[in-house]
Amino acid sequence: MRDPWGVDHAAEVEPAGRAQRRTLAGLLMPTEGYCTTWTDRVVLTPEDEQHLADWMRQHFHLTWCERPDPVP
Repeated sequence: MRDPWGVDHAAEVEPAGRAQRRTLAGLLMPTEGYCTTWTDRVVLTPEDEQHLADWMRQHFHLTWCERPDPVP
């Protein structure tokens, strides 16, 4: 997103899934034992980012159902 002066503010906007991912990591910390480190904020260590991704692949499933006449 550029402002009228041409400054790109995209780095200031958090991608939609990142906050949910951090929340999930926080909820799983007691059982999964994730470790954190500091950048400009608290983040999981690279190893635990991979462990979280593996946990998500194992436990998250997506299903959907099409409606022929969606409710407005």
